[in-house]
Amino acid sequence: MPIEVPDSIVGAFFNGCKIRGRKDLAKTRAQDILNMELKKPGGYVTLSNIYAADGDWEEVENVRKMMKESNNHEKPGYSWLEKMNLLERKEKVMKVRKGKVMK
Repeated sequence: MPIEVPDSIVGAFFNGCKIRGRKDLAKTRAQDILNMELKKPGGYVTLSNIYAADGDWEEVENVRKMMKESNNHEKPGYSWLEKMNLLERKEKVMKVRKGKVMK
């Protein structure tokens, strides 16, 4: 009876393999896990990084291609300062839309 494994477990598995230096284990289980059609990009990214660290660029390309085909992309990060600036700009736009005069 197959068990449905959540994306968080997949990410934890690949991170554990990376931290413990068990690239062999990650590579052995990779195909089975990638066939599960992950919803979050963490597992794909970590596996891609494991392949890259091992110099297996063909597999890096395959994992990234699977990620792109499944439309599963990692969102770019931003700093707290960038977020605050974004919020300030949104507030200014909202004030203009409401007809308020900006300083």
